[in-house]
Amino acid sequence: MKEFNAQTGGRYTYVDDIINLQELALAFASLFTDCDNFIVSGCEVTGSTISAGFVYLNGKLRKFSGATGIGTWPQYIYESNNTESVAYASGADKVGRNNYGCTIGSSVPTTPDVLTNAVPAYILIPKSGGKRLKEAFFGKYSLLLDSIYGSQSVN
Repeated sequence: MKEFNAQTGGRYTYVDDIINLQELALAFASLFTDCDNFIVSGCEVTGSTISAGFVYLNGKLRKFSGATGIGTWPQYIYESNNTESVAYASGADKVGRNNYGCTIGSSVPTTPDVLTNAVPAYILIPKSGGKRLKEAFFGKYSLLLDSIYGSQSVN
């Protein structure tokens, strides 16, 4: 794997720099391929607030911006994707980016997502907090001493 290196004086960014960054992100995401959707970091519930953090939803790592003023539980962090057009050298604007995001609500939309053509994937967030990395990843392969769940099953 190549490592990006920049020094004083300015450095051009090359296509292979971007490709390396994307490959690194995809490599990390592939570790969780067989896992349920979960909270990677942050997303702590305090009263009527959920802090910002990162989640793993439908095979993608996504940034969650947080939420305040929540009056009903449970809430759902669900995928909210879109595309972004960019100018091409030919002069036309075409789809240049797929943006994988997420948002929160008291229910999950039933209409298909624009990128996946499926009902959005989600993480259930009760007032006690949602499924985290240790339950979804480590809990898949081992027993946990302090699971958020009252019991664990072993296959």
